[in-house]
Amino acid sequence: SAPVAGILGLEVFERFAITIDYKNEAVTWQPILGSLYQGAGQGVPIRFTSDMPVVAAALDNHSGWFDLDTGNNVDLIVFRNWKLSSGLATGHEKGTGIDGNGAGGAVAMRVAGTGSLRIANKTLDNLRILIPSAQAGSLSARWEAGNFGKSVLSHFKVTFNYRSELVYLEP
Repeated sequence: SAPVAGILGLEVFERFAITIDYKNEAVTWQPILGSLYQGAGQGVPIRFTSDMPVVAAALDNHSGWFDLDTGNNVDLIVFRNWKLSSGLATGHEKGTGIDGNGAGGAVAMRVAGTGSLRIANKTLDNLRILIPSAQAGSLSARWEAGNFGKSVLSHFKVTFNYRSELVYLEP
């Protein structure tokens, strides 16, 4: 595959309403000033941790704030600190180890079973869960529940509107 030339991030998402249509493998950009969402998706409020949008969701009926990471092409990542403080089942701790790579470098994680994630009035069952072993860095956040990207977002046509602090999730 071709090498990654760069990362489109906050600077682009602040200026454009970005729609990612996973089913049709398409991304569209619309100037945010003229952007009025007209689809059938549900608007979900987002907050920001510096440049990362986070959204409220519930994993196995445990509510938390999850990073919306369009660069995450692996499974649902659950942060160890949140897992412990939320009382999520201890069975999620067992599993085989895998190594991953991201913009921040190599990461060791453990495949930790499956779970059900509820977001935008939709429940996604049997999502594979990864638990990073890192005790430092972005995957060890104390107040965030985890990080998801394609494994969750691919169930929707997703429109980001950072200016309105909303993401629209259209089934």
